[in-house]
Amino acid sequence: MPRSWFAVQALAPAAAEINLRGIIGEWGLTDADLIAEIELLGDLTEITLRINSRGGDVAQALGLFNYLRSHAARVVVRIEGVAMSAATIVMMAADHIVMPSNTLLMIHNPFYTEEDLPYLSESAREGLAIYRDALIETYAARTRLDRTALGALLDDETFMSPGRALELGFADEVEQVSAVPNALAVMACAVGIPDDVVARLQVSDALAGPAPEPEPAPSLSAPHASLASQVQSAAAELGLAEFAPVFAVAQDITDAASARAALVLACEVRDLCVAAGMTDQTSALIRARMPAAQARAQLAAVLAERDEQAIVSNTPPAHGTGPAPTAQQIWSKVIPTTVAS
Repeated sequence: MPRSWFAVQALAPAAAEINLRGIIGEWGLTDADLIAEIELLGDLTEITLRINSRGGDVAQALGLFNYLRSHAARVVVRIEGVAMSAATIVMMAADHIVMPSNTLLMIHNPFYTEEDLPYLSESAREGLAIYRDALIETYAARTRLDRTALGALLDDETFMSPGRALELGFADEVEQVSAVPNALAVMACAVGIPDDVVARLQVSDALAGPAPEPEPAPSLSAPHASLASQVQSAAAELGLAEFAPVFAVAQDITDAASARAALVLACEVRDLCVAAGMTDQTSALIRARMPAAQARAQLAAVLAERDEQAIVSNTPPAHGTGPAPTAQQIWSKVIPTTVAS
């Protein structure tokens, strides 16, 4: 299975979920690869971005920030572990940021390794200063903190608990994880945060005061449970069982009839992929809930691209290795051996 620091999945015709886990820019994948996958889903109105990352390439993080910030969709970020360094840059593109109470943030100045620092040229040092200004500009656009305050936070390599992040404008909502005792300490231990840093985070959380009580989660009513069963049954009947969850959570599917209609359209897309000999595209197109006409156009584009990349050989096909024909055998094909009188 190929390794990646991101995954993109369609949740409904106009909604998508992005998981950003790992180091931004590793495994030879770039921000352009992530953006290309998002673009394949077409027009979106809601993007959920789940982050658990220690950072990575600053330039790519800035590219993702600017792409998501200019996207028409509402972007909701959920921190699911840590958001450190470059990962916090991407996070700043959100319309709403949620931090469970056992997560944390960390921001710092851009840097080379300590071994490299003594040998940096003057231009390299100027480049670091420019990157630092870009970070301050990015954080200031959302937190509304002034540049001096943000510069001090970067200089101090600041770790933030959810309460501190909420106070400074790096988060909009703290979600309590009451079932986990001393949740912050557990997370800090897992990622190797020093004890004195944890102590400072806990103090800042206490000063910030308790987070508001979360609203009770809505219970799943019987009609919804019944619809989910009907979706699963219809998907299995049409040979689309693996895609049942996609249709079960789709907001536009409200009854058995709309579920079957959507699944029938998915069958059309599947059949198109089979007819085009491109079954490797089936899963992505169905999960994106792509209409048949749009899927046909996309398959045609992919097919054209593959044809352009195909290697055409001018080498004549090899003939058999049997003995060469004799002159008599050749002439017998031209002049009959017997002539009628």
